[in-house]
Order: sequence, then structure tokens, then C-alpha cells
Amino acid sequence: MQARLHELRACEKGNIVEHRPKAFLSHTAGDPDSTVAQEVRECLEAAGFEVWDFVQGAGVGRPFRANYSREIRKSHVFVAIVSPAYLARPECRNEVSKAEKRRMNGHMLMVPVLVEHISEKDLDDASLDAYEPLIECDGYAQPGPPEP
Repeated sequence: MQARLHELRACEKGNIVEHRPKAFLSHTAGDPDSTVAQEVRECLEAAGFEVWDFVQGAGVGRPFRANYSREIRKSHVFVAIVSPAYLARPECRNEVSKAEKRRMNGHMLMVPVLVEHISEKDLDDASLDAYEPLIECDGYAQPGPPEP
């Protein structure tokens, strides 16, 4: 994962000089997703990223949808903690859709982190279309100890 974080920083090199790059962390509230999300958050913050997710954004006085839409627009990297529970949530699907628009314009890097095995029964046709940007990434990061 450390190598992938180095790659993320390199892709935003021009922005790092002026300010900390921003990462949007997309995940569900249950375990194991929350546990992995916390580990990913710590790695990203250690690498110099400012990280936003729904836990941080809850209760700040604005509607959640407005908060996450704004934060996706401000982020350089979209990290999705992918599990069957993630694929089942409409909110996650909306986040992926917004991030994909930014990725297509060259403004965002999308990084899926696979937490649990995904089977065909976890994806219907609509889900397959919505999550295609995550499925077709170059590869999945898998949580584990940092490389020496």
C-alpha cells in the first residue's frame, strides 16, 4: 500500500507544493469496512493527505449529500473500501458516480481497496454499470502491513 500512496502523491505533485492533497474515503459504517477505512485513513494522513469521509462530515450542520458532493469536488484521490455491503448502498453508488466524472476529466485518481470477495450475486446489472470504474481499475489495493 505504501508504494501505491507514493504513486498517488506523484500524480498530484504540482498540488503538493501549494497545499496538502485531499483524499475522499468512501466506505460503509460496518466492520470490516470501518476498520480497514481507519487503517487507510492513517496511511493517507501519514503520507501527507488531508482525508474526508462521512464520519468526519457527519453533524457539521449541512446536509450530508451537499457535504460529500463538495468534498469529492475538492479531492484529488477517491479511495473506495469495497465490500458486498459497499456495493449494496445507494450512497456509495452516488459517490462513485461523482468521482468517476472527475476521473474522466483528469482531475481525480480512483483507488479501490477490496475488503471482501465480491461475487456475481453481489452485483446486478445496475450495480455493474455504476461500479464499472472501480472494477476496471489497474488493480486492487489490499490491506496489509506496510512494506519494509
